[in-house]
Amino acid sequence: MVEKGAYKATLYSPDLSLIFMMMGQPNVDELSLDELIAESSDPNSEGPVTLNDTVPVADENGVILTMDMGLFKMNMVLALPKNEKQVFTATSMSFSLMGGGESSGDKPDAEAIVAEILRTVEFTEIPEDAYIPRISPDTCQVATDKSYGLSKDNPVLLAGYPFDNRVEAFFEIIAGPKGETVSFEEPEILSQTTLGEQEPAEYIVTYLGQKKQIVFYILEYELGEDETYEQPFVPIGFTCKQP
Repeated sequence: MVEKGAYKATLYSPDLSLIFMMMGQPNVDELSLDELIAESSDPNSEGPVTLNDTVPVADENGVILTMDMGLFKMNMVLALPKNEKQVFTATSMSFSLMGGGESSGDKPDAEAIVAEILRTVEFTEIPEDAYIPRISPDTCQVATDKSYGLSKDNPVLLAGYPFDNRVEAFFEIIAGPKGETVSFEEPEILSQTTLGEQEPAEYIVTYLGQKKQIVFYILEYELGEDETYEQPFVPIGFTCKQP
């Protein structure tokens, strides 16, 4: 099965023992491959992360980062194609309990499947119209729907490309009902994802003089292949920060 989004493609094996995601985005910080590797191998991450050999990706070389949890193995390939103007990532997750990661008769193993996919990848320049406008006070509007952003069933939808900190950018445009400075508390559990389905994360929002606790429901998501981007609104009870 293949899920094709506007900026990412995900492939699932029939038995779901292998999930493979490919994504490219601009190298906005102009990081080197070594710097990208350092960012991706967080020492506080769950489980051991090791740096492995290079792997061919089209006409480029990619570097493999591996997290091996025994029954679960994740490989992330990082590459800098097109004169290092963009970052390509390919992440494979294999599950040994379901038959992934090991050869069985004529069945190729997960690494062989991934290597064959990477061999056939072609890189193109990222067109200017692929970029999503940044969230800005100049385009800020307050919602008219009373439940918008304040209900789990009607969350604020944040899509972005390049993939940056959309939540932080969103709160940068928000002020309290009388223009007060707003702060937010990061949730302990972010959006939960299960095979394409996500749940919004809950952010506690505060400002000076606030009478009761307010929670914003925010869902960071990636645009589907045929979806059109829409700027997020500010929930009712709050205002747009002045430019």
